[in-house]
Amino acid sequence: MLLYLLCSLGWVFGYWVVNKHQQNNLNAFEVIMLLVVWCVGIISFWQVVK
Repeated sequence: MLLYLLCSLGWVFGYWVVNKHQQNNLNAFEVIMLLVVWCVGIISFWQVVK
């Protein structure tokens, strides 16, 4: 359940960042947050698959 929540949160956040990036309003904090969410999602997915 938590994995699905993290994945959906990651997708929503990623979509929001892409939309902001098209407006050239992306800052370093948002890039770092996106990378953190992405890494957590990959690690969680790997734990489930393994």
